Amino acid sequence: MEKNTLIALAIVFVVVFVLLVLFNPFIPRAGPVDIKNFRLLCQEFGKKTCDTEAKLPDYWEKSSEVIENGKSVKKSCADVLKCKSCNECGFW
Repeated sequence: MEKNTLIALAIVFVVVFVLLVLFNPFIPRAGPVDIKNFRLLCQEFGKKTCDTEAKLPDYWEKSSEVIENGKSVKKSCADVLKCKSCNECGFW
């Protein structure tokens, strides 16, 4: 094969591969979580963190997208559980 043909095939292969990776429907995408599941995740995360650390991490107050009453809203674990420390949350 000619050199130009090999280069063209390589470019086509790379483009097809990139498109498959970007638009693959079998790769799970992160999306908003239901507020009840988010609350459970926060409780589990908080308990495990407070068992090993002296305080909750900074991202405890970072907002995530959750679904509440059918609407997508931004909430943090601190917002959902209404506490900002291991002691206040009752993890100790």
